Amino acid sequence: MNKNRSRLPNTKYSLFISLKQRSRSWQEAAKWYQNAIEVTEEDEEPENTLISDPNYLLYAKQAELYRQGGWELEKEPSYAGELYSSAGDLAMASMKGKLANKYYALAEECWAECED
Repeated sequence: MNKNRSRLPNTKYSLFISLKQRSRSWQEAAKWYQNAIEVTEEDEEPENTLISDPNYLLYAKQAELYRQGGWELEKEPSYAGELYSSAGDLAMASMKGKLANKYYALAEECWAECED
C-alpha cells in the first residue's frame, strides 16, 4: 500500500453533514425564482438564456412557496393567487390549456383563503 497517498474523507458523509448545516430559507428560494423569471423576461430569445424551465413553472413554484409560507417566508395567499394567475396566462400562451386551468383553479383557491 502507498503510504504517501492521502485518504479522501467519506464524501457521502461529508456531503450529508454540509447539507445538514445549511439553513432553509423559502424567502431566499422565492428571491431566486424571481431572479430566474426576470432573466428570462429580459431576453426573449430562447438561445440566449440558460434557464430550461418555462416561465409558467417558475411562477407556479414561487406561488406554491407564498401559498404555504414557512422557513422565513410569510404566507401571502393573495400574492400566491396573482402568481398562479400569471402562471395560467403563460401556460395558456404556451398552448398548455389543462395546466392553465389548473393554475387558474389554484389562484381561485388562494384568493378564497384571503381575509376580506
